[in-house]
Amino acid sequence: MPLSDEFEKVLQTIRSNEASYARIAVIGQPGAGKSTLINRLVGKKVAKTGQGTDTTLDAMEYEYELQKIVELPGYGTALFRFDDWKERFRPQQYDLFIYVFGGKFSSEDDALFDNLIEWNAERRRPMFLVRNKSHDLDGDQRAAIVRDIRNRSKSEERLYFVDCRYNEGIKELHAAVMRTDFARVWRDRIATAYRSARKEYLENSRQPAKGEIGFYCKTAAVNGINPIVGVDVAVDLGIYFKMFGAIRNRYGIDHGDLKLYALPIAKKLLELVTKEGLMILLKNVAGKATARTVLKYIPFAGQAAAAALSYKMAEYAGETYEEDCYAFASGVMDDLIERKVAELMDGGVTNEFN
Repeated sequence: MPLSDEFEKVLQTIRSNEASYARIAVIGQPGAGKSTLINRLVGKKVAKTGQGTDTTLDAMEYEYELQKIVELPGYGTALFRFDDWKERFRPQQYDLFIYVFGGKFSSEDDALFDNLIEWNAERRRPMFLVRNKSHDLDGDQRAAIVRDIRNRSKSEERLYFVDCRYNEGIKELHAAVMRTDFARVWRDRIATAYRSARKEYLENSRQPAKGEIGFYCKTAAVNGINPIVGVDVAVDLGIYFKMFGAIRNRYGIDHGDLKLYALPIAKKLLELVTKEGLMILLKNVAGKATARTVLKYIPFAGQAAAAALSYKMAEYAGETYEEDCYAFASGVMDDLIERKVAELMDGGVTNEFN
């Protein structure tokens, strides 16, 4: 199966598994009133509330205006230190953040902000900063809180002052969240998942491909049939054809891919399935192998030196071919990802966002 078809199936699986709604994570300090805030935003009591800091013990998901709103437990408690919380609940998987706080900041709040900056370096996620329990705060106090959180979060996002007891600021926050371009953040999530799949595919192919090089280098060291003009060594061209074929197979590249994509690297890979193209490559790499290897083997005469040179030639040729296959596969997948993301932009999103 051509690489393009194989990788397209990977992308289709990602697309079908990533439901077409945005996922909003409510995160923040324990006891800040996250559950109560969710109930106010949703318009009915869906989240369990309580006086303790560990009322919520798992990620709880609720329907919210055709999206999903997910309450994550508070961090910095006896049950959930920040690093454990981050590893268990993976907040970076969500599309939007509503960060809720109700008191002074701790070192674990600062750790969260540092992580938010890191996650948003890869994919920009809207974030709503919410100071709950704000009913008694005067203007000066609010201004000081704004300065503090902007300094800590390194964010210019607006800070929303709400008080769930008196239902203050809820409508304003709800309206702001609903003005979010949910289709865009959903598409960004899918595009990021596509790129992650590309990286995983390439890395999973690279190590086996390098293993093929090691195997065929050893074989090349003891087999010589065709003399290389200008170099005192003979090689078995069949070994090289097999090595190159094995490397292509590790990346899922077939002749159909090479003929379909009009890339310079594709022409080079096609040339190396011919005897003429291979002989040109071997003559070029022989000079590199000789420069780095032969002097090392001067004490050994004849066959030993030729075997060493054959090994190094196969190694250089294999490494060059593997790098070209990596670049070609990467180009094919980048092209496919670009087209698939364009499809999302052109109407691949369900009516939930319309």
